[in-house]
Amino acid sequence: MPSIGERTLLALIAQIYDAALDAGRWPDFLDSLAEAYGGPAWLFSQDLVNSQASLSTFVRMDPAYAKSYESYFAAKNIWIQNATHNYSATHHFEEGYFAAGQDDIDTATLERTEFYNDWLRPQGLYESAGTCLMKRNFLTTNITVIRGGRPGTFQPEEREAFNRLIPHLQRAVQVHGQLFSASLRRNGAVRALEALTIGMILAAPDGRVVFANPVAERVLLGGHGLGVGSGIVCGATPAATDRLRHAIRKAAATGGGGGDDPGGVIRLAGATGRSLAVLVSPITPEASPFGLPQEPGALLLFADPGRKQGVSPAEMADLYGLSQAEARLLKALADGERLADYARKAGISLNTAKTQLSQVFSKTGENRQSDLIRRVLSDLTVHGPNGGR
Repeated sequence: MPSIGERTLLALIAQIYDAALDAGRWPDFLDSLAEAYGGPAWLFSQDLVNSQASLSTFVRMDPAYAKSYESYFAAKNIWIQNATHNYSATHHFEEGYFAAGQDDIDTATLERTEFYNDWLRPQGLYESAGTCLMKRNFLTTNITVIRGGRPGTFQPEEREAFNRLIPHLQRAVQVHGQLFSASLRRNGAVRALEALTIGMILAAPDGRVVFANPVAERVLLGGHGLGVGSGIVCGATPAATDRLRHAIRKAAATGGGGGDDPGGVIRLAGATGRSLAVLVSPITPEASPFGLPQEPGALLLFADPGRKQGVSPAEMADLYGLSQAEARLLKALADGERLADYARKAGISLNTAKTQLSQVFSKTGENRQSDLIRRVLSDLTVHGPNGGR
């Protein structure tokens, strides 16, 4: 059984952030993951309704088998069939949930299937483990490793290691989606960053600003809760500055291969009383984008607080399937308002606002307010005002 030590785990985390900023590096990460777990690894999307799949990247697998999975065996995958039709296993396609094939499919059932006899067994494969990184309606983005042996081969320590990788993989998918569109090319990347409708700062481990796009420059000078002093990012208060710089240091340690903190969302109060939601994410030295100084650090991403023409409540309602009241609440939270302040302004009770927020959580698939704001920040970049038109 492969052994996954701390050094191997930290190296895998560093490779994840390489891939976040350069899609061409995903095979390198997958190959290291395959080596650590002892079997082919693949990054793929799966339509849970139509049973269609696309293997965007795979390693240590015969391309003919990858093609046959896409064209036929995706619909025969017993593990996915079980997760979509068995109510007790539907959590397997919740974002960030680690699932192993052995958890719900017994040996006898697996060995009776066409999927096993005509696809797994000829490759010497038996057991799978992986996670859903992102789910949009019925389309999932997943990462999976499959290896030989018998059910039960994925041991507790291997599960624990994979679970430690999951938040970093999710952050990588998020950052990749925010910073890169299909048309983005390295020779025009700085211009693309300057045209982003969100703020983006590349910060050194000590918080020094290495690069800031125009939106970020306006925010830094605008009293929105995120500022700069002596070239180093800061908050409006010493406590906020400490929280921000602590998050940057931890993210930078991850990017440099010396930590495993995936970053997160920090809310910074501004002079207007509204708060700015800032996503802090690791970045590796090799992946520092666009010819900027090569050192580990952190990416800071945030919506433009002065962009009045951003996604409207009506567009949020369409995007997430919300009622108008729920969409107005989500818009306010994305703009930095606190729940209690919104309730008072909207003329509703705090309990009503909490009920609406619960409905927003249910419809977006999120369960924490910080994750919800992170999701909206990501989708603002992808869809833009007026649905990206």
